[in-house]
Amino acid sequence: MPGQLDCVVVDAGPAAYLKPIVEDWLRNPPPFDWSIRLGGRAVNVFDAVAGLDGHRGTDLAQTDSAPDQVGDAMLVSAGGWPVEKAHVRAGRAKGIPAIQFVDNCYNYARRLCSGGDWTLPDLLLLVTKRSIAEAGAEGIPAEICRAVGHPLWGELSLLPVAETRDILFVGAPVVRDYGMSLGYAERDVWRLLKSVLDEKTAFEGELHYAAHPEESPDSLPRDTELVRYDPTALSRYDTVVGMFSAPLVDAYLAGRRSISLQPNATDTDMFFLTRQGYLSRVTDRAGLANALATPPPDPVAFAGELRDSAALLNDVVCEALAA
Repeated sequence: MPGQLDCVVVDAGPAAYLKPIVEDWLRNPPPFDWSIRLGGRAVNVFDAVAGLDGHRGTDLAQTDSAPDQVGDAMLVSAGGWPVEKAHVRAGRAKGIPAIQFVDNCYNYARRLCSGGDWTLPDLLLLVTKRSIAEAGAEGIPAEICRAVGHPLWGELSLLPVAETRDILFVGAPVVRDYGMSLGYAERDVWRLLKSVLDEKTAFEGELHYAAHPEESPDSLPRDTELVRYDPTALSRYDTVVGMFSAPLVDAYLAGRRSISLQPNATDTDMFFLTRQGYLSRVTDRAGLANALATPPPDPVAFAGELRDSAALLNDVVCEALAA
């Protein structure tokens, strides 16, 4: 099957989503040509991928400049960046299929609409089937949406039981992005966790803080060890606590106790595993104490939805190039 696929990835989350696909293409060349352009934090995710240079184009600038030329189809991250929208508009203007993928299940409209101006792809790839209805409620036509899972999460599996009782807290710049509209700030969540653990005389593990790359240094705690989040480190931790970050999904699929702590939360739940019924969100001190004492739930249902994610995405690409 002839054709050229142009991939455009801006952020770290979408880069982690696409990385298993790219690594497979490098090991087992697909029946089409492909190239990839990276921007923002996506560069850091792909820099260590061996053999990518022959497929890597110039890095992206954070502008709304349209590409000089396009191939026969494009696969673009959907993070709401102007450069993503520019590529989608360029593809649609030239009559080639423009596919976007969402690497997490929230803010669907914000990824595609700015100031009331929509830039819709020909096809929008979502993680779960429930996400199609959620996207529709935000104004995205169901006919352009397809659930294909998540190539990275589809590779994750249960880990052996942790040998420690250590707990990892995953930070996020909540106030920067949402103000107090969610009912809590990241500091509120951290302080509640610390307070409950300080009261637990039976807690014998260590508590570490994994800072989000965009948290300001002066907002980070000074009395707890700071670590860099890496999915491979989950083997050490018994529990992962956060708000709605992707590492909570990693932890859930690994069989860890994954706790979405949202104290004094409003009706807006940003975490799709709690919103879509896979987990229960924790909103107060008693709920947190109970969650810390409860065995982790079985992730088999969600893991089943992610099965064959990479194959499904490859099928979408082949269909677009064959159109």
